[in-house]
Amino acid sequence: MKRLRLIAWLHRSLLFLGVAFTVNATQILTNGSFESGLTGWTVTNSTTDGSSWFVTNQPRTPINGYPTPGPSNGSYYAVTDDVGPGLHAITQTFTDPLGTTSAIISFDVFMNDVYGLGGNPQISCVCLIPGGADPLTATPIQILYGPFDLFQSNPATTNPYVHVSEDISSFMVPGQTYQLRVLVKNSNPYDVGVDNFSLNVTAAPEPSTLIPLALLTAFLAYRRRTHVHPKI
Repeated sequence: MKRLRLIAWLHRSLLFLGVAFTVNATQILTNGSFESGLTGWTVTNSTTDGSSWFVTNQPRTPINGYPTPGPSNGSYYAVTDDVGPGLHAITQTFTDPLGTTSAIISFDVFMNDVYGLGGNPQISCVCLIPGGADPLTATPIQILYGPFDLFQSNPATTNPYVHVSEDISSFMVPGQTYQLRVLVKNSNPYDVGVDNFSLNVTAAPEPSTLIPLALLTAFLAYRRRTHVHPKI
């Protein structure tokens, strides 16, 4: 009878611990709303003419002064501005936790092809690339938004943000390192802005971690249940 009771306690403890360790999602990106500038992000440019990514709280680009929607969350956002043609990327490296069951990435993005002049394509995309890959040339594992040049506007107007949310867990291997990349290729004035990034990962514990905890929990609970205190 005591053995059956112990087995029952162990079963309940495993269920309890399994739920406890899987219900909470963890945010694994740093400074997703750019409130601390570009902290946590790496900027890579193909040119040295001053074209780049910038963090600002103003509703216009810092070099050419073209209108933008401003921040979508908090006080700041990241935006490209250019002097001439080039490639411009921001990346953040992260590791997919062991036991990942879901990884929900979300962000806001706008694209302003200011003149829509055609010619060489202007391309921008938000994508997942391998950890350690070249930010400007790496082939995406998964494109989260883009690549296209469809959002034409004139210098007096701006396009609104588009909100994106997707589970990217099926494109990753737990324990491996990846980069979140926003890449812009421009030949004419082309402003791309991003804000409000998050990557919420839900992960289950490894069995080698869960079972010892369950055994300890079951043993302590069983001992407390069966222990008889002396009467005073």
